[in-house]
Amino acid sequence: MEDRETPREMFNREHEQLRTDGEKWMRKTSISCMVVATLVAAAVFQAIYQPPDKQKNEKLFLVFVISDAFSLFCSIASILTFLSIVTSTYAEDDFLVSLPLKLMVGLVMLLFSILAILLAFTVSIIILLPNKPVWIIVVVFAWVTGVVYLRLHFPLLLVVYRSTFGTKYLFRHQHELFRD
Repeated sequence: MEDRETPREMFNREHEQLRTDGEKWMRKTSISCMVVATLVAAAVFQAIYQPPDKQKNEKLFLVFVISDAFSLFCSIASILTFLSIVTSTYAEDDFLVSLPLKLMVGLVMLLFSILAILLAFTVSIIILLPNKPVWIIVVVFAWVTGVVYLRLHFPLLLVVYRSTFGTKYLFRHQHELFRD
């Protein structure tokens, strides 16, 4: 230990590899999620140019348009959030709140966009096959996909949330603790 080194400085010096590994993981995760969000954005952007027949059911058509637009906006927000993670400076302080919060926002926006695209798909199937019970099977399989995505990514979201906000006072200076 060097003279007059604070515990935080010692931690940063001793665990530099953690920061490097964290940066690599954040970049890799963000890029992977950005690819998925881009695919969702491309699909919903294309879907609006080939919508189901409006005359069959105007109320369901409106639900289709709203869910398609919502999915597009959420996927674009997700792309921009993940892009901000990829272009971050990855300073030690960024790992405390900024990067995990961006990761949570990006994952939630991606989740919303996937659920909204599933809703748009469901509505378009119902509009296209209104009196055929086969649409029930298609819709169930579509929503199973959404549940699988939620089941696989929700634990990551919880871990990031707990590590960010569950350790709120871990690296604050003593005088900062009493201001909260």
